Amino acid sequence: PIIFHLDCLEKNKRCVNNWHENLEFIYCIEGHGEAVVNSKRTSLSKGDMLIINSGDIHYFTALSSKLNYYCLIISAAFLREYGMNVETTCFCEYIADDSCAHFFDTIIRELTEKKPFYQSVVKGTIISYTAGLCRSYTTQKRENINQDKIKRGLTYIREHFTEELDVEAIARHAGFSRFYFSRQFKETTGLTVMKYVEFLRCRYAKELLEADWSVSKAALECGFKDISYFTKVFKRQFGTLPSKLRAK
Repeated sequence: PIIFHLDCLEKNKRCVNNWHENLEFIYCIEGHGEAVVNSKRTSLSKGDMLIINSGDIHYFTALSSKLNYYCLIISAAFLREYGMNVETTCFCEYIADDSCAHFFDTIIRELTEKKPFYQSVVKGTIISYTAGLCRSYTTQKRENINQDKIKRGLTYIREHFTEELDVEAIARHAGFSRFYFSRQFKETTGLTVMKYVEFLRCRYAKELLEADWSVSKAALECGFKDISYFTKVFKRQFGTLPSKLRAK
């Protein structure tokens, strides 16, 4: 019922915009960065813990030479079994007390050492800690129709980014006019619609190049019709030419 991993971002790099129904904890262990959650910007530094509520659109950007943070995603269905409905509850986004470090230290230690019954200890720790947050750090969640439409647009883009896309079609699928959708999308994600499409295409192309695809074949597979334009966009995203990445 959990996903747990360490994420590392280099300066001025960002992770992909994301959203899901589960509860997510972010614990910064090194560097300085910025979290953008539903258009709200929050500073992220060593020792900070941020809660990403169910359904929140979010991404992170490194502002120092590197930003390292642990990401813990807890299944909403798992928490419902213990009477905690995170889909209708809103946690305070920023938690600043000593319990954060102790909580993550316990999770990291148990998942690293894997002593007998470590899975039960991890689940018990998560249930206990989240129940404590429910007592002290929650409010009733407010419905946001615009955010739901942006999520619909994000999902559509993620499912079709290798195809020929235009803003008009994406906005129509989301239920917005082109102008209003473009404005709301940029405000929420920090990118224009087509820049986000390019971001996903380049990320996918990187995976294909690392799997030894040719540059031209990877570009076409990801939705780029012009190889020279793909090269330019890819270099802007990753700081290196696709041919050099493939050569490595």
